[in-house]
Amino acid sequence: MVVDISKMEEGMDRNIKKEKKKKKKRELDREQEIENLVEKTQQHLDSNRKIKKRKDPDPEENLPEKKAKFSIKLNTENKASEKDEDTSDGIKSKLEPLNKGKGPKIIVAKEDKKQEDESTMSKRKLKAIKRQQEGRIHETKGMNKALEYLHNWKNARDTWKFEKCRQNWLLSHAYDQNKIKESDFCVLLEYITSIRGGMREATRSSALKESGKEVGKSEKSRASRILQ
Repeated sequence: MVVDISKMEEGMDRNIKKEKKKKKKRELDREQEIENLVEKTQQHLDSNRKIKKRKDPDPEENLPEKKAKFSIKLNTENKASEKDEDTSDGIKSKLEPLNKGKGPKIIVAKEDKKQEDESTMSKRKLKAIKRQQEGRIHETKGMNKALEYLHNWKNARDTWKFEKCRQNWLLSHAYDQNKIKESDFCVLLEYITSIRGGMREATRSSALKESGKEVGKSEKSRASRILQ
């Protein structure tokens, strides 16, 4: 039996070509199926979004426009003849028609004269006033510390310590009843008797000068009691 090899090869080539065509067709069909599936999915998503928009419309679209409950219009044009009418009374008279009837009232607050004075003051004056206030606060603190120093000398001698600045304050204000009251002055007299040396002499000479001045009776009385 003789086999024709050339025919066998031709048959095999045909079969290979047929298989390739079938394979290519299957691939094309699969790609087409995938494209169709993607398209259907996209259409489904779009339809769901449209339905959701119909169910949940934008709340801001259907809201009615809010109207103001009231409106106030003030004439801001100032005539030349009304330049001097800037006081609070003049403004109040202009606003009286607006305050009639229901609704909120317009109140014009009067500015405090002290604030006006401060605004018109120069920077130097303001600084001077501030310095005076700080000086008073400092003086009050010094007075409290000096009197505490005196009380400690009288009542707590064991823990008391000499402080020259407190002593100087007490001696320089010894004649002032507003700063050193009578009960504290009696303690101060005892303290002065304990002073020795040049400070004692300086205190006596200061009392002599005070007694020779034209001062009140209380100052002279204190000076004479220091000299005794």
